[in-house]
Amino acid sequence: MEDVILSKLIDEQSNGIIVLNKDLVVLYANKKVREFFSSNINQLLGNFVKCNNTIVESCYCQQTSKCSECILNNAIRQLKETNIKQIIDNLKFNSDGEYINISLKISHEGDYIILEFTDLCNLYEEINFLSRMMDKSKDIMFFKDSNLKYKYANQSCADLFNCDKDEMLDKDDNELLRLNCIDELLYRKLKIGDINTLKKGNYNHTIYYKERHLNISKECIDGGILCIAADITEEKKANKRAETDVLTGLNNRRKFINDMDEILKYDGNNFYLALIDIDNLKYLNNNYGHLKGDEYLSKLGKILEDTSKGRFYRIGGDEFAGLIRLKKNALESMFDDIFDTLKSLNCNPPLTISVGIVLVDINKTYIENYKEADNLLYEAKKKGKNRFILS
Repeated sequence: MEDVILSKLIDEQSNGIIVLNKDLVVLYANKKVREFFSSNINQLLGNFVKCNNTIVESCYCQQTSKCSECILNNAIRQLKETNIKQIIDNLKFNSDGEYINISLKISHEGDYIILEFTDLCNLYEEINFLSRMMDKSKDIMFFKDSNLKYKYANQSCADLFNCDKDEMLDKDDNELLRLNCIDELLYRKLKIGDINTLKKGNYNHTIYYKERHLNISKECIDGGILCIAADITEEKKANKRAETDVLTGLNNRRKFINDMDEILKYDGNNFYLALIDIDNLKYLNNNYGHLKGDEYLSKLGKILEDTSKGRFYRIGGDEFAGLIRLKKNALESMFDDIFDTLKSLNCNPPLTISVGIVLVDINKTYIENYKEADNLLYEAKKKGKNRFILS
């Protein structure tokens, strides 16, 4: 009866407790220890503490070839020799595949040795809380060991991989590919990221997969790879809305200026800048109403959007712009096609445009390049409209 009462009292302790006999065999492990190490008492009894060495060498604690190097083993030996309580801070322990640091007090009570894991309950609950929080995150998180086998994956990762979290553990991407958990496209993206991470120590890249934009951040930790992939799909959509002209669906002036800045900043050679005006839009609005003007704007926007050889923008009321990276002959042919398409619309009155085109000079400012194209556009207007001039 006393043993039962004592057992229950120890089980209610907030700290984890393991009782060893003089031969260092586990006699008892309380509830906090069993919960923490996901073990029942029968799994702990007689094993002392399982470590990688005991597992690899298939033997009990104190019997491996590396026990002499063990911090815990040496602390217990010191306790037996001096009878002085030993304290170990930041002892690395493996719990369910997760390496964590815990603090440990080792004391001598008669013929028994008591291992007391301080604040084990709080640590256990904290780990579970963090795990639950990570499972609720929309971001994808996983950790691979030095052999690139998955040791942790949150729920978002398992959902993306179309399998259970437990199914992923201790498997690499080749195995997951064979099990159809990941497809060939994702396999290649993961492989590229891993190669770059191992080579440089870290890796950052944005990918598009299954209609989601993922900002990948990978880092080498303890010989393995930690990955956090932030889902930026909504952010991308918001940015797209902020950079899109509502009427035509083309990029707007804000996007045009940003793209011009990128070309000038990163030496984007061989880009042509085209400035485009709808001819007589004011006349259309005054005589046929603004709905007619909007119809013509939409029609031109659709034609430019369908022109896959360049990027086009609506930058003002009747003003459009294009950034095109083609050789001069191909550029002329592209605008010939645009003018032929406009002519085939049979609009009444006709939908025509005037265009000025210059080769972007990366040694000049945005304003200087813009003015040169605008001067050619003005010249096209003076020569009777419905034409393009290319310098």
